[in-house]
Amino acid sequence: MKTAQGNSPYLQLTDMRLWYIALLLSVVLSFTGIADRGLWEPDEPRDAAVALEMSRESNYIVPRLAGTPFVEKPPLYFATAAGVIKLLGGRTDTAAAVRLTSVIWGVGILLMTFLLAQRLMSGSASNQDTFVLPAGMVAAMAAAMLATMGDFIKETHWIRVDPALAFFIVAALWSFAEVYFARRSGFLLLGAVFSAGAFLSKGMIGLVLIGIGWAGMCVPWFRAQRRSRRSLFIWQHAASLILLVLLAGAWVVSLWIVGGRDIFNEWFLQNQLGRLSGTANLGHEHAGNVFYYAGPFLTSCLPWTPLLFIWVYRIFTDFRKQGIQCLSPERIFLLTISIGTLVILTVSVSKRSVYLLPLIPVLAIMCADALAMGSPRWCRYYFVILMGVCVVILAACTLAPVICAAIPQSVYVKRGLEPVLWGIWNGISALCLAGVIYLLVGRKQMKNYALIALTIAAVYICGYKVTLPIYADRENMEGKITAFINQIEPAKRPRIAGIGLSEDQRGLFYIVASWKVSLIESEEGVRRILRGNSPQFDSVIIAGMGDPPKLEQENKSVQVRASSYAGIGRHHLRYLLWVTADRPLPH
Repeated sequence: MKTAQGNSPYLQLTDMRLWYIALLLSVVLSFTGIADRGLWEPDEPRDAAVALEMSRESNYIVPRLAGTPFVEKPPLYFATAAGVIKLLGGRTDTAAAVRLTSVIWGVGILLMTFLLAQRLMSGSASNQDTFVLPAGMVAAMAAAMLATMGDFIKETHWIRVDPALAFFIVAALWSFAEVYFARRSGFLLLGAVFSAGAFLSKGMIGLVLIGIGWAGMCVPWFRAQRRSRRSLFIWQHAASLILLVLLAGAWVVSLWIVGGRDIFNEWFLQNQLGRLSGTANLGHEHAGNVFYYAGPFLTSCLPWTPLLFIWVYRIFTDFRKQGIQCLSPERIFLLTISIGTLVILTVSVSKRSVYLLPLIPVLAIMCADALAMGSPRWCRYYFVILMGVCVVILAACTLAPVICAAIPQSVYVKRGLEPVLWGIWNGISALCLAGVIYLLVGRKQMKNYALIALTIAAVYICGYKVTLPIYADRENMEGKITAFINQIEPAKRPRIAGIGLSEDQRGLFYIVASWKVSLIESEEGVRRILRGNSPQFDSVIIAGMGDPPKLEQENKSVQVRASSYAGIGRHHLRYLLWVTADRPLPH
């Protein structure tokens, strides 16, 4: 990993303090936009409900969704979220408490990315004929770039288990980097602990991705060692493997004992093996689409993607000139974990862009390494344009009320938006805008890429606070579910069944009203209820996508007592109907 010489005409990076300021501002960014919006789909209502139920019932072995076992994922993320809910003691709503869990995992990812980058860059300091940036500075660059990548911000502000998985993967890779690049064999045990955490966050995929990175570090190291030291190191690895098995196996055995064979098979066969083979039928199947991650892979690094191209190009040109000798152990690791992760995710039938989150910290390290080696002139023009876009966005955040006032009222009615009012964040946006213009025009510091990171962080912070109320009003699934539930008297709810309810909808019924809606699976069950032939239920909630059926026109003997559009599906609106027979309901 050679770095740019001191007389490089392309870039002068000397202000280490500004990078740390950008990183600090990025950490502040992590805690914005988590408490001023409801639960959005997909996943947020479901995962928040699982955590809330776990906090109330203290069942940390078998996660449950509104009373039903939910074993798509192991319980670690839900258990930590349940702990946060208990710790806050109702001082904030469930959405904010659980979303804070994701943010904490995100800050942990930044810390581990800093440590991993510092270790990798420290391993390159043996090149004495080049100017080497301090390892701490490159690490700060990597963490600041990661914190300002759009996909990282999105996923660590979302209630999902993936931030916990990404934290443990990066933490395990850092531990193994300490072993193989700094000869600190004691970190093998810590790596085993973090690997167990990855397994307990999302299952076997965590161990697979860690194993790819581990192989990229261990195999080159092991081949370079003397035969006399191998036996001792094998025993150290064996001890770490035993620790991993004990920690991960404790929950697996507990799941078998507490949940039984059916629950265990649902977790292992359907959710673990089934997602890889495509037999799970849980959605997100994209069999044969080998280019699925091509777009998400490139956009996940935005706005720093050009630096990733530069890193790959330099590896390619160095390989052409020097052959295999150009591949340092650090480069071998970065190539192995990035290519291996993409291959595994592509082979799996279940595909989602969020699955790339554990890889994004590695890509951030590549971008920082490319910047440390010096960026070509064309790259500077890209960042000039980027800074111009940032200035425009900050100006728009400052003048948002004026802009909204100029939009016709019919647009608000059609989109379901509310005008943005003047507030403190408009003033903060104005200060950020003035500061950026001063540094760009007054000091002409366009070559300082730390300023770009700092500006991007400011753009995200201001954008969240100024524009989030508009977007939150559109996507607030929680508010729509609450309005629907309020139309149903609490005394009648135990005798109401549900059909077609999504996991997110069931989660919100539990969060809003502690209502564990009993599910039926067949239309015959609905007809039996509406005919009055069910001893347990006398009405039903029907959920579906698209236009709701005209039940009252089709069948004069039924009555729709409440209706709502609760959530937006992939292609259509989702409706909710509370349907009863055309007769008085018993009290």
